[in-house]
Amino acid sequence: MEQTEENRLAQYLTDQETVTKFWDLVQGKALGASSNIRSIIAFITDMAMHAAESGVDSHALTARIIELTSYFDQLRGDSSIAVRNAILMLAKDLPSFEELPLPVCVQSILSVCEEFQAQVEQDAKALCESSFEVLKDAKRIFVYDYSSSVDAILKLLAEKGVEFQTVISESRLL
Repeated sequence: MEQTEENRLAQYLTDQETVTKFWDLVQGKALGASSNIRSIIAFITDMAMHAAESGVDSHALTARIIELTSYFDQLRGDSSIAVRNAILMLAKDLPSFEELPLPVCVQSILSVCEEFQAQVEQDAKALCESSFEVLKDAKRIFVYDYSSSVDAILKLLAEKGVEFQTVISESRLL
């Protein structure tokens, strides 16, 4: 039986929950750019945290991460510029880590992931706060996107007591 690229990439992951996230993303079950980005961060983190027990050196670890992120850039990047940009930002420093001793390489990769995740959370909070200011007096909001950002903005409005009517253009249930 021929091994698929996806099966080979899945073997780089060790944590069962992360492997499940991998297959959900590959099979299109995981929707939303934010969800996809969190999954990709989880893949990179899993690979870095288990590098020593996987028997790889820094060069092999960074090569595997680049291989995996390139795969997801091809899979999701054309339909989501947010995913493509996240992958580019997460992977941009990897070549400079490949000659480091493995423990330093791993810590560098984990730091990049932690810093990126913190920036994503800070940006999401800023987006919600500025959107609240724009929408706080709205009585009717036309929702065209089912993103987690839109969801968070609407929830913030409701939590702060803003009463509004939501108009949704699609027929599927949220």
